[in-house]
Amino acid sequence: FPFIQNMITVVLPVLTQWATQVVGSFMALWNVFIQLFSTIWTDVFAPGIAFATQIWTDFTKIVKDVWDQYGQPYFEQINLAIKNIGEILLRVWEEFLKPIWDLFMDKIKQLWDEFLKPFIQDFISGMTEIGVAVLIVWNKQIKPFIDWFLSWFKPIWDQVWKIIGDVVNRVINMIGGIINGLRQVFRGIVDFIVGIFTGDWQRAWDGVVGIFQGVWNTIASIVSNTWDFILSLFAQGGKIFLGIVGAIGDIFKAIINGLISGINRVRMPNVLSVHRQTAFCFQPSTKYQTLGSSLLPPPL
Repeated sequence: FPFIQNMITVVLPVLTQWATQVVGSFMALWNVFIQLFSTIWTDVFAPGIAFATQIWTDFTKIVKDVWDQYGQPYFEQINLAIKNIGEILLRVWEEFLKPIWDLFMDKIKQLWDEFLKPFIQDFISGMTEIGVAVLIVWNKQIKPFIDWFLSWFKPIWDQVWKIIGDVVNRVINMIGGIINGLRQVFRGIVDFIVGIFTGDWQRAWDGVVGIFQGVWNTIASIVSNTWDFILSLFAQGGKIFLGIVGAIGDIFKAIINGLISGINRVRMPNVLSVHRQTAFCFQPSTKYQTLGSSLLPPPL
């Protein structure tokens, strides 16, 4: 086997030599790394740590010496400075700021007592009075008007709803009549076809008659229900029109009666000549009658 012989005699020795050289290179690299680390530690880190230790030691000694010499007097002066600052701030408040604050509060209190409080009271009272007035208008004017409107509209609504009911009933009756007529036509067609194919000429003739009767009944149902609906619409529409006209007349009558009631409260001046002097005296005006009675004034 040349291949195996080549692997043993050529490839394996080369791989062995390559592995030996790689291991030797890694060992040389490791030795260089150890040498560099030792040199850096000896020349850099060790002196740096020693110097940092010296700095810390010297700093703590300086702090201790300063504290031993100045610590107590320093804090005594700090306490005295805090006390002096407090006294200055208190004096500024008492002599400068407090008078301004007292004046400001007095004016605010005066503004509240003399202006804002009465304004708020008047505002709340006014809004309350407006609310009461609105409620009075609602209870005495709007609500009765709505009651009157609903009473007036109820018959119209009943008539409209009756028309709608009539429409629905007429449409249902018309659809039912059409369905019955079509059913009769369909049954006549069936009888005619069966009679022709079975030789039952009577049944065929009855089928023809049934077809024409179904068509006639369908047309009659459409025409009859449509005509009845038109008559009902005119009858009910006339009632609705009369109700609307009557309501408009009632509204107009109420407006005229209100105007006449206002006129009756007016006193007309009469000119009287007394000793060549003209004087005005007021006498009750002529009373006019409201609508629904004679509009002529009563006899003098």
